[in-house]
Amino acid sequence: MSDDYKSVEQLRRHLDNWDPDKECSFHEAKRYEYDDLGQLATLHLCGQKLSQVPAEVWQCLALTRLYLDQNRLSTLPVELAKLSTLQFLSLSENQLTSLPAKLFKLTALSGLELRSNRLRNLPAEVGNLSALQWLHLGENQLTSLPAEVFNLAALQDLSLYDNQFQLSSLPAGISRLTALNSLDLRGNQLTSLPAEVGNLSALQWLYLDQNRLDTLPEEVIRLISLKCLSLNNNQLSSLPVEIGNLAQLHYLELNSNQLRTLPAAIGNLTALRRLELRDNRLGTLPMEIGNLTALRVLFLDNNQLHSLPADVDKLSALRVLSLSRNQLSSLPGEIWNLTSLRSLFLDNNHLRSLPAEVGKLSTLCYLYLDNNYLRNLPAEVDSLPSLTELKWQPYRHDSADEQ
Repeated sequence: MSDDYKSVEQLRRHLDNWDPDKECSFHEAKRYEYDDLGQLATLHLCGQKLSQVPAEVWQCLALTRLYLDQNRLSTLPVELAKLSTLQFLSLSENQLTSLPAKLFKLTALSGLELRSNRLRNLPAEVGNLSALQWLHLGENQLTSLPAEVFNLAALQDLSLYDNQFQLSSLPAGISRLTALNSLDLRGNQLTSLPAEVGNLSALQWLYLDQNRLDTLPEEVIRLISLKCLSLNNNQLSSLPVEIGNLAQLHYLELNSNQLRTLPAAIGNLTALRRLELRDNRLGTLPMEIGNLTALRVLFLDNNQLHSLPADVDKLSALRVLSLSRNQLSSLPGEIWNLTSLRSLFLDNNHLRSLPAEVGKLSTLCYLYLDNNYLRNLPAEVDSLPSLTELKWQPYRHDSADEQ
């Protein structure tokens, strides 16, 4: 029996709740794996309430992936440096307040997960991890980043959500991360972005939710490779016409802002598959919305829409249309041509009738109509072959006036 096999057996005996033959529930993966030479390559010790790493771990010198998530670790020992072949280290949901210098001697690391700890700073030595492609620092207490982070030329995924960053936390050096594919800045205090963000030509996924942006930063418009742009929970009151330049966008999320209108240029986003505009102040939609022929999901809940443009019928790929909590008193006849619809949510509007053409929606599974002024429904609703859930109760006039 190799030393690594012995180490696994020792871990089995020493850890009351660790059964190596069961999956790691945190990652839904096997708790250990050996390489072709019989050496331990992967080890999951998640959710074991560990306040220190078991000594047996430092004996497994061929480890390439080590998962220590959801424990009670407040420090990491110097023995960590023994794992010189380690490529992925996951330490999320612990109690780390600082990181030892020895960690940054693990120059084979390509992934480092440090989400949900208590880190206040990141040592400059992080710049030594030249092979690092994946760095997650979300849900910590960072107020800035060392300039050395921007020397990580291989970095593809940088997550900094729910920290306490100010604009000065993103210096001009960010433009050196030319391989960056995903940047997560959710839940910080950003009011703008440095101009250099616009130089991240490889960036495809940008998350800016829950910040303090009142305009779409000009730098974002230059990121023409973007596939996903998420700006939920900001203070945007309008979008620039230049948003139409982001022709590669597949996902655009703008929930919980203060948008009153959309520019006609929104129709240039012809690759868009999902558009979310819940909880804004939209009173109308531009006719150019009909150009979004690849769109599959459209959320417009909780706006101030009184009507929809007839061009909505051009959204031939649409599967989900959600219009709950608006002020719609009628629907354009063209809407019933959306024969790919699976879900149609029209609850909490001012609708007084539904036409027989609803029967054309042969693939419709979910239809929500409650809290309207609908006294009855056309017989065609009962004949919808795919309908599995209908929410509606007949409107009964009482002392309250219909508004």
